[in-house]
Amino acid sequence: GGNITSDGNQALTERGVVVALNSINANPQIGGSGVTKATAVGTGTGVFTTSVSSLSAGSTYAFAAYATNAAGTGYSTVGRFTTDSTITFAGGSGTLTDRVILAGDTQLFRFTIPTDSDAAFTGTGATSTRWELRDGSNAVVASGTGNIVFYEILTAGDYTLRLTNSGVTAETVSLNLAAAPVPPTVSSPTSTGITGSGATLGGDLTNNWGQTITERGVVYALNSSNANPQIGGPGTTEIVASGTGMGVFTRTVSGLTAGSTYAFVAYARSAAGTGYSTVGRFTTDSTLPFTGGVGTLTGRVILAGDTQRFRFTIAANSVVDFTGTGATNTDWELLDGSNAVVASGTGNINFADILPAGDYTLSLTNFGANAETISLDLDASSPAEPKADVSVGTAVTAPNGVDVYSPTGQSVAITSSKANAVTGYFAVDNDGAVDDTFFVQASAGNSNFAVSYFQGADNVTAQVSTGTFETDSLSKSGAAVTFRAAITPNKKTLIKKKKGKKPKTVKATYTSIVKATASSDASLTDTATIVVRTQ
Repeated sequence: GGNITSDGNQALTERGVVVALNSINANPQIGGSGVTKATAVGTGTGVFTTSVSSLSAGSTYAFAAYATNAAGTGYSTVGRFTTDSTITFAGGSGTLTDRVILAGDTQLFRFTIPTDSDAAFTGTGATSTRWELRDGSNAVVASGTGNIVFYEILTAGDYTLRLTNSGVTAETVSLNLAAAPVPPTVSSPTSTGITGSGATLGGDLTNNWGQTITERGVVYALNSSNANPQIGGPGTTEIVASGTGMGVFTRTVSGLTAGSTYAFVAYARSAAGTGYSTVGRFTTDSTLPFTGGVGTLTGRVILAGDTQRFRFTIAANSVVDFTGTGATNTDWELLDGSNAVVASGTGNINFADILPAGDYTLSLTNFGANAETISLDLDASSPAEPKADVSVGTAVTAPNGVDVYSPTGQSVAITSSKANAVTGYFAVDNDGAVDDTFFVQASAGNSNFAVSYFQGADNVTAQVSTGTFETDSLSKSGAAVTFRAAITPNKKTLIKKKKGKKPKTVKATYTSIVKATASSDASLTDTATIVVRTQ
């Protein structure tokens, strides 16, 4: 179209446009070479337009608006335009070679992406040419100036690539547009339910890119053999999951090696190829055997982000001392058989306490950026129980047998001169880790020796002689309970008198066996003896 600004004071008889291929006639006028005339409706001044059809796609045309009156025909300046081109994608690619874009000209290239595709668009020859990629709704997807460089996923649909030469000279450009169907997108590799020989592995199929999913599953391998497993790779095992739908899926794997680190990926297949998740890693559980109540682990590597679990059994209630080395950014948790947290911390494990008999798991998680090599020393060799300790002596402050236990002999010998009364002492202590009360028993007297037992100022002979005396609860750090034994020889039976001679003391021996028994377990005892000899 054009704009008739003046009719020259004469009536207009016709107005319209003349068009010709720019390459044939760059200055078209009526009757000129290759010129097509298109008459517009009306004969008035002002703006007018008319449609021109049957043009060749992808061709540059020169055109001019004209108006005719009795004085002749007047023309506008020459304008130029290029008809749209359709780029056909064959085998996933479309090309355009040596396309001339005149200064000020805009050329549009239309194409269709038949399925969601991974696009790689590049060009050459452009300096002052601005490009815009628009989708079917004419929204700008991407733009730039100079040679097109575009790498992105495009969904199926119609697109237009618009090239506008904003320079002062023509530019000859070439385009290479490749669009390959996109394999499925799989994310979030997961590993749960880890045991010594199996795990549940999975992923999340988040996009099929318009393709039908034919298979999904997981691929795994020992991390030391293949740290980036893919189907058919060295040392890999492929496990197909049920279903082909979108979303989260899992698959149980078995036959794994205990205490081993595995790399795995989730995958999905379509006609476009196989898509993989990022690599996940997990370590199967280890059983930590205890020999003589001690379990050790040396030089175990825990990768960044990995969790390793060590399972063990405490056969009897024990005083434990768990220590470790090599850990800095590793969290540890000690779990009981019900999976309740007993203790936790960060860095080297340092745990000392009483653990009841049962199954336990030590979980180590490296939250740092680097692998850590750790060692463990788990000592559960000390039973968690009360421990009776009986000591004897001739004074309260100097007992014999402290921290000495049956069957090692613990005894004190006391001499009674001329069958005079003597005093012995004994103490009962708890050297075990568990507080308890103790039953105390000592031998009764006989016909040659009378014996009385005192605890403090109280005469406890009856209870001690029968073994029914029970102490208060004693702890390892608490004081011992002390007793006094008053032993009186029977002078009537042990002093022999003859007329005209000095009395003679009969040699006799009395032994009091002192025994302490834990009230919680009658097998936990200690004994000592007080031996009295007359002379």
